[in-house]
Amino acid sequence: QIPRIGQEVIVDFLDGDPDLPIITGRVYNASQMPPYGLPGNATQSGWKSNSSKGGGGYNELMFEDKAGSELVNFQAQKDHNLLIKHDRTKLVQHDQSDRIDHDAKHSVGHNLDEDVGNNKTVKVGVDQTTNIGSNDTETVGKDRSLTVMANETIHVVSNSTENIDANHSQTVGIVQTITVGAARVDTVGASETRSVGAVQSNTIGASRSVSVGAAQSHDIGAGDSWNIAAEQAVQVGADQNFKIAKNQGTDIGADRSAKIAKDDLTEVGGNSALKIAKKSLVDIGEDGGIKVGKTLSIEAGDAIVIKCGSAAIGMKKDGTITIEGKDITVIGSGEIEVKASKNITMKGSKINLN
Repeated sequence: QIPRIGQEVIVDFLDGDPDLPIITGRVYNASQMPPYGLPGNATQSGWKSNSSKGGGGYNELMFEDKAGSELVNFQAQKDHNLLIKHDRTKLVQHDQSDRIDHDAKHSVGHNLDEDVGNNKTVKVGVDQTTNIGSNDTETVGKDRSLTVMANETIHVVSNSTENIDANHSQTVGIVQTITVGAARVDTVGASETRSVGAVQSNTIGASRSVSVGAAQSHDIGAGDSWNIAAEQAVQVGADQNFKIAKNQGTDIGADRSAKIAKDDLTEVGGNSALKIAKKSLVDIGEDGGIKVGKTLSIEAGDAIVIKCGSAAIGMKKDGTITIEGKDITVIGSGEIEVKASKNITMKGSKINLN
């Protein structure tokens, strides 16, 4: 290498000609000491250059040959270019540590295989972008955990399929929104349990189909709301039971029809009230009865008519009471009192008085 200004050198002459000097080496002196202090670094050797005047740096290739501490140390004061025109093999039989204080770029023109025999940790201080031009396959031999400290967005341009061979659990800390642009089909092969701690609202603009092969259970801790824009049909192949701990309200905007093939039983633990804005008709095909534990009150705004065949009892709002029939019998186990503020008229072919 070309000596630096101020270095002490060894000069020789070609064929002894003083006009043809040649520098054959350099010597160490008090101002130009060996690169590694002696005698402490006697086992070190190598090449250590100085940057040009005013640089203050150096390039170095150093060998440490001390038994048990062997070392090859390489330093590039600035850039380092390495060109290998064919294959390169690198073997590190123990640990390796790479540190890059600024940017790094890794470009592979063909395949890249990475084999890690034990654990692997990747830490990214800011953003990470992965761009895969074709397929992506990831196989995890055991458990997998993913933690996202803020928002996460997954966009699948075409179809998405998720297969879970065992159990699946999903926990959402606050609100969950699921939007399906077209039809949706839920199929549950065994039991299903849903627990809603507060209000639930389902709005379906078009069709919805739910197919459950076995039992289905809904457990809602608070309110439950259903909003259906069109018709709804519920078909139950076996028994159906409703148990409501508190109040129940039904608001039907138009007609209501109920058809019961067999018996019907309604049991009310407290009061019962029925309010009908227009006409009401009760048609019983066989026997019918009303049993009241205490007082029975029947009140009509205009008239009350009780009719059986050719017999009838009529009451009008003006106070008129009419009893019609063929034979009329009045039997009292005690006294019978007939009292009128005006006349009492009795007509008959024959009137018997004891």
